[in-house]
Amino acid sequence: MDRDAAARCPKGSIRERGNNLQVRYFAGRDPVTGKDVYLNATVKGLDDAARKKADDKLAEFRTQVNKQRSAESSVSLSYAINEWLRTSEVDDSTRKTYVGYIERTIKPVLGRVAVNKLSARTIESFYTELRRCRARCDGKPYFEKHTTKDAHDCVKEKCRPHACKGMAASTVRQIHSILSGTLNAAVRWDWISSSPTQIVRRPKQKPPQPDPPTSAEAARLVDKAFDMDEDWGALVWLVMTTGIRRGELCGLRFNRVDLDAEVIDLRRSWVNGRERTPRPTRTAGSRSTRKPS
Repeated sequence: MDRDAAARCPKGSIRERGNNLQVRYFAGRDPVTGKDVYLNATVKGLDDAARKKADDKLAEFRTQVNKQRSAESSVSLSYAINEWLRTSEVDDSTRKTYVGYIERTIKPVLGRVAVNKLSARTIESFYTELRRCRARCDGKPYFEKHTTKDAHDCVKEKCRPHACKGMAASTVRQIHSILSGTLNAAVRWDWISSSPTQIVRRPKQKPPQPDPPTSAEAARLVDKAFDMDEDWGALVWLVMTTGIRRGELCGLRFNRVDLDAEVIDLRRSWVNGRERTPRPTRTAGSRSTRKPS
């Protein structure tokens, strides 16, 4: 290799930068940002040993990229998600939530990407973009909601300009659950050898900060509810004293209430969907609660 000229190979190069050698290899285009992605490394020195290390690093980059391109399967993430969702045992409300995130957020950006080309970097870049702006705008001002479909002046018509609003950490974590479940299934189905979601950094979950009413405030709420209506008061009292969940409350039946033992047996929970359908409680079994003494 000529020491005075950059040693080049298709999509890769080694060039002198001061007293060091810079190794650079094209790894493709980021599906999230649309920008070119390069693998980079710096090797100290300009002597023969340094150039040998630079050649080895370039070969390592080439192997890394080629391995990713020739992985076990080239099925798209969209297809993999559909198969995972079809074979997963999730309740109706969770499935409805997942489908919303899949159709609105995941598929438009990563749906066409082959599962063997999804890297931890790509997924983390996706999460970062969502945390910055859920619409993933390019930072340029625009009007996102128009007052009319006809030709008009947005300023005069007072159309609503776009304002970046990042996606909540809890929402991004749900999206991570979808990707993790899908790619773990792809591993089980021998479509890929490992799942990048195992090493992806998720947004940190903020600790809960409950702000329940004081005993005196709770008592006033119950008294006020009874003043409005006895049935309404009984309902508010039941929720206040037992901590029963909303879905469990809707699924409660008289034959599950033992007035003598002062015990409520919670076996079913109701959720909203196209129809109100019963399902097992979150604990996948039954639990009971007693009237507080």
